[in-house]
Amino acid sequence: MTLIDSSVWIAFWRGSDADISRKVRELIKADRACITGIILTELLQGAKTTGEMDYLKGILSDIPRLPLTEEVFVKAAEMSFQLKKLGKTVHTTDVIIAASALIHRAEMFTLDEHFKHLKLVVPLKLTTP
Repeated sequence: MTLIDSSVWIAFWRGSDADISRKVRELIKADRACITGIILTELLQGAKTTGEMDYLKGILSDIPRLPLTEEVFVKAAEMSFQLKKLGKTVHTTDVIIAASALIHRAEMFTLDEHFKHLKLVVPLKLTTP
């Protein structure tokens, strides 16, 4: 599975990068795309109208969710702790998303550079365009 981060979804819907669009379509077609509830929240809060929010809910309803379990939250805390010891800070939501990918053995498809910091403390598999 590949956890598609909100940064990639936004680029996909904007149509700003043909490689991103192709990769997202391939992942969806192969039933390899997934998200977390946090990514869903990030995407829905960006809606500008009720209609847009309903549209996004409909499109994303078929994308499987990685569960956010206590194991994920504990792993996220451990990762944040390790990063702080290195003098690095990553936003809590991003650490939880990364911990979810790690626990569920999913690759992460992201454009967000913060996830590279996490590779300093865990073997996170990152896919970039």
